[in-house]
Formats: sequence, structure tokens, C-alpha cells
Amino acid sequence: MSNGILIADDSATARKVIRAYLNQCNFEVCVEKIDGVDALEKATELEPALIFLDLRMPRMNGACRSLMARVTMNAPR
Repeated sequence: MSNGILIADDSATARKVIRAYLNQCNFEVCVEKIDGVDALEKATELEPALIFLDLRMPRMNGACRSLMARVTMNAPR
């Protein structure tokens, strides 16, 4: 069973547009975060099925590498 989708973007507009599109396509968004540190914390806690990640965010710029490394370590192979 899916744990939903995490949206990480410092732009409120981008988060709103992404969430609206995903909801329209019947996908579940489990949480939105505005910076890399919070995104990493929630991704570790919730283990979402998919992460939409802005690569340039405050507090942990370039979070993609760190986030993906930590989250995928727990993903089923």
C-alpha cells in the first residue's frame, strides 16, 4: 500500500499547482514541506511512495542527494 506523495518546494504556488494536479489524477499527497531539512525528516518518518523535490530550497540546498540516499536505503528492491 502506498504511503502517498511528499511535495517539497519552497514556493507555495508550486506546491499548490503540484497538489492540485496530483489530486485531480486521484493521487494522495501525504505532506508538503518548504525546505530540505523538513522534507528529509518527513520522508524518513513517512517513507512516501514518491517525492516531488525542488532542487533549490533553503536549509539544505541540494537536498536531492541526501534525501534520495536516505529514503531509498529503506525502499524494497
